[in-house]
Amino acid sequence: MAGKAAPSPYREQRRQIDADIKTETFRALYLITGEEIYLRSQVKTNLQKALCEGGGDGNLLRVRGEKTDAQEIVNFASTMPFFAKRRVVIAEDTGFFKNGSDVLTEWLKDPPETAALVFLETQIDKRTALYKAALKRGREISCDRQSGRDIRLWVASRLKRAGHNFTERTLDHFLSGMAGDMAHIDQELNKLIDYTEGRSEITAKDIDAITSGITSSKIFSLTDALSERNADEAFRQYVRLLETQEKPNSILAMIARQFHMLLQVKELVKRHAGEARIAKDTGLHPNIVYKYTGWSKAFSRAELARALQVCLENEQALKRGRLDRTIAVEMVIAQITSSKKAGGTNVA
Repeated sequence: MAGKAAPSPYREQRRQIDADIKTETFRALYLITGEEIYLRSQVKTNLQKALCEGGGDGNLLRVRGEKTDAQEIVNFASTMPFFAKRRVVIAEDTGFFKNGSDVLTEWLKDPPETAALVFLETQIDKRTALYKAALKRGREISCDRQSGRDIRLWVASRLKRAGHNFTERTLDHFLSGMAGDMAHIDQELNKLIDYTEGRSEITAKDIDAITSGITSSKIFSLTDALSERNADEAFRQYVRLLETQEKPNSILAMIARQFHMLLQVKELVKRHAGEARIAKDTGLHPNIVYKYTGWSKAFSRAELARALQVCLENEQALKRGRLDRTIAVEMVIAQITSSKKAGGTNVA
C-alpha cells in the first residue's frame, strides 16, 4: 500500500511566523520561497507591515535582481534605525540563496537586533553556507502550491468568515470552474461575497451569475488541445479565453495549476488509486476526475514536470518585466504542443 504524501510544511511555518508577528519577537532573516505567488505576497506584506510599524521609509530598503550588492544590504542593516525599532530590507530574486554570499553569511553570525532581512527567492540551493546560516538565525517558509484539500478548506474558511452558508455541492460547483492560482480564486471569492451581501446563503446560481472565472469547459478545451499537441486549436482556445476578458497572466497561472494537478493525478494513477481516492486527495470534483486521468496519460511525468517548470519560469519573467504578457503564454503553448505525444497508458 502506497504511503501518504508528506504534508506541505507551509501551515506550520506560517504559524511560526504569525507567532513572531504577534509576540514581536522577530528573527534576523525570513526566507520566502515556493511557487504560489499569492501566498508569497501575503507573507511578505504581513512581515513588512509588522517589521516596519512606525519606522518610516528611511528605515526600509527594497532591492531586486541578481545585480543586488550584498554589501549594500549589510551596510544598511547594520546602521542604527532612525526613530524606529529596526531597519528592514526586502530583497527579491537576488540569487544569493542559489549562488551563496560570503558577505551575508558572515553578517548572520552576529546580526544586530535592530535589523531584519526578508528575502523572496525563486531558486535556492540548500547546500550553500548562506542557506544553512539563514536557518540558524531566521525562518524559511515554503509557499508551495496548495493541495486540492487545502484549497477547499481555505475557500470554506473565507466564506464562513464572511457570514455565508453553503453546501458541499455549492463549494464543488464553485471550485469545478476554478483552474487558476489562489490569487485568481481570491478575486472570484471577493466578487461572490460582494454580490451576495445581505444574505447568508450562496447558491450555484449566484456563482454562475457573478464569477467571471474560467469555466471548466473553457480551460478544459485548452487542456484538451495541449494534451493532443494541437497547437492551432490551443491558440484558438487561448484567444477565446482572452475574449472573456481574462488577462494573459491569469491564463498562464491557470495552465500552471492544470499541470500541477496533472502531476498529482499521474502519481496517484501510478499507485493504482481509483477515482474516489483521486478526488479525495486532490480536491477535484468527482465528476471531472476522469478528465484529469485521461490527460495525465498523454504526458510522461518528465513532460508534466517540464511543462509546469516552463509555466513557472514565464510567470517569474512576467513578474520581473522581462516578457510581454501575451508572448509569455504563447511561448508556453508552443513549447508544450511541440513535444511528442506520449503513447499508451503506462508512461512514466
